[in-house]
Amino acid sequence: MFDLVLSVLASIVMMAYSRHREYKANEGAVKLSGPEGIYNALAKLEQILKEQAVLPESMKAFRIVGFLGINFFSYPPIEKRLEHIKKIAKQGM
Repeated sequence: MFDLVLSVLASIVMMAYSRHREYKANEGAVKLSGPEGIYNALAKLEQILKEQAVLPESMKAFRIVGFLGINFFSYPPIEKRLEHIKKIAKQGM
């Protein structure tokens, strides 16, 4: 049981680091080429994912949502990444 709890906690820490690293990569892209390129690419990706992610009602119960869901994502949600890019652009990085 203790091993299971530690495994879950380790997974949460690893995924949090992965999300942090993704934000840093976005900041690097903004520094190299400006905010427009990465912003437009992520916005397009978000649009494509929304079009493809329509689940049948019977499958919606299998999606992980809420506090636990976000902690098991290896990438931050695209909406948050877009907000972060806007914030960086306003700061003038």
